[in-house]
Amino acid sequence: MRLTISSLLLVFVLVAWVQAGSNQRIAQAKCQDYHHRAKSNELDNCLRGEYPHIAFIGWKTENDPDIGWKMENDHDDYNFLGFGNLISEHYILTTARSTSFQQKKPDIVRLGAMDLDYWKNPDATDYEVSEVITHPNYNERLAYNDIGLVRLDEPVSFSESIRPVCLWDSLQMNFTSLVTTGFGRGE
Repeated sequence: MRLTISSLLLVFVLVAWVQAGSNQRIAQAKCQDYHHRAKSNELDNCLRGEYPHIAFIGWKTENDPDIGWKMENDHDDYNFLGFGNLISEHYILTTARSTSFQQKKPDIVRLGAMDLDYWKNPDATDYEVSEVITHPNYNERLAYNDIGLVRLDEPVSFSESIRPVCLWDSLQMNFTSLVTTGFGRGE
């Protein structure tokens, strides 16, 4: 996955540009609101709520057992083909390739899950997708500008198991390269 610095800057600036009350950016206010709930993220100590920002992006199953991660039970009718990060009450930041599968937008986003099996996650909550936004210069073949947003149809209820990531809130970037990681469909 390749993201250009300008693509990341565009998203960070757009999300953080709106000012909250006392000249504080919304991104800063949100981080202050929820940082006290953060837990350790040591690999041998991964507990419920450890990664509360992770969003599983799913499409309704359509008679094709060879795509995505279909649940091994009769309780779940979704294939999860993409992942992202919760960044606000309504938005998931993801890759552009995770905003479409076979020219269809995703149906749901699952939050609060440690395991994709819905029935093993007492804190998991599904939200319907109302809109997807991809970078206008996204090039699927080259994976340039591979960034997108998924808007949820209702506000997320934050909890110990579901809360947003903290976004970069500085306009200065004192580095020349950037490494990102992700999960989902790959070549």
